Amino acid sequence: MFLNFLKNYSDFILTIPFIIIFGVSALLTIISRGIQFRCLSIVKNILRNSFDKKDYSDSSLPPLSALAMSMSTTIGIGNIVGPIVALGYGGPGTLFGFILGTLLGSATTFTEVMLSILYRQKRTDGSIAGGPMEYLKKELGNSWAFIYAFFGSMLLIAWSMSQSNTLAVLLSTNNISTLYSGIFLAVATLYILLKGVSWIGRISNFLVPFMFITYSVVTSLIIIKNAHKLPEIFNLIVTSFFSPKTAIAGTAGFGYSQMLRWGFARAVQTNEIGTGTSTFPHSITTGNAKNQATLATIAVYTNGLLCILSSLTLLTSDLWQQAGTVFDISLFNNILTQNYGSAGSIILTICASMFAFGTILGNCYNGSQCFLYVTKNKWLKEYFYISAIFIFLGAIANVSFVWSIADYFVIPVAVPHIIGLLIIAVRHPSIFKLTNN
Repeated sequence: MFLNFLKNYSDFILTIPFIIIFGVSALLTIISRGIQFRCLSIVKNILRNSFDKKDYSDSSLPPLSALAMSMSTTIGIGNIVGPIVALGYGGPGTLFGFILGTLLGSATTFTEVMLSILYRQKRTDGSIAGGPMEYLKKELGNSWAFIYAFFGSMLLIAWSMSQSNTLAVLLSTNNISTLYSGIFLAVATLYILLKGVSWIGRISNFLVPFMFITYSVVTSLIIIKNAHKLPEIFNLIVTSFFSPKTAIAGTAGFGYSQMLRWGFARAVQTNEIGTGTSTFPHSITTGNAKNQATLATIAVYTNGLLCILSSLTLLTSDLWQQAGTVFDISLFNNILTQNYGSAGSIILTICASMFAFGTILGNCYNGSQCFLYVTKNKWLKEYFYISAIFIFLGAIANVSFVWSIADYFVIPVAVPHIIGLLIIAVRHPSIFKLTNN
């Protein structure tokens, strides 16, 4: 009964936090005078100064490693599935909502990363305590920070379960047992987590560039192959946005609420906008706050690009318009197979595996930082073991319940956090100053 309630009222209930995130992101864009666009002017200098050979401790990361680790949590299977689900439920016009969410949400990402570095603290063991808890605690009180950390530690486990489940289901189509997938993911994740954050950074340094380039090339080639369809597709996107109730490809049409809910929601979820979770790896970087916040903003745009490529790949195919189409990862598998033959399924499996594994590693680390705050820096290894168990369970079990409630965990995490973020930004507008004068 409870699960049915969540399913029946999810569109209504889950629209609320996304409206709040959208509104605050717009306000932060105004208050900061478009910081997500102004910060692009310093990207060249940041990248030039980031390639050094300095050695880093097990509790810190160089700037680009922090960026890669942050990107590994946001670049996930959601970059493939998210746009497909959004287009299936909201129509082609959702692409507008997605782009709008990415552009506005990047101001939120800049703000939270900037604050996470300015307010970070050192623990007694020399490690760095960062993330939203530190600035929420100092500016708004410990209760505010505790609520965020408590629900954040659970949200990130739920996200990891959904990643392991989606990957296990995909691998099962290639005759790989979900049991074996679960065991491998759990053991590999636990091994790397116990090695420390520097290991996670090294894995991310390898995975992120490889999976970004591979996926971009594969999808871009399909789009280029069907370039003659792009004018018609862009016209369809615009028509769908301004006339959402017009029947599209034989469907009953889509309303504005569905279109914006799914478009903006997927932008929020794939970029983790408003949740503050992308701040954790940036908090332990050796880079300064302004530069790291700028790199985090670039990560949002990069992630957005992948989702746009997924959307256009889907729209340039004919499969999405067929009656009875199921808008899930199997649809994308069919598209790649149509274009690359049997190699398409292999390519998707490799990309999805890298996406999921990188995201699971990042989620577990981010969740552990929330957990340490709740337990006053105790039982870190126990949290890793618990995470590994749930990753395994996510792979072998029917996690429809987890998928249904995972979005609900976003509410107590994102809503208090983003409201707090706005309060702090109003109090301290100087955080948006890019010059040193």
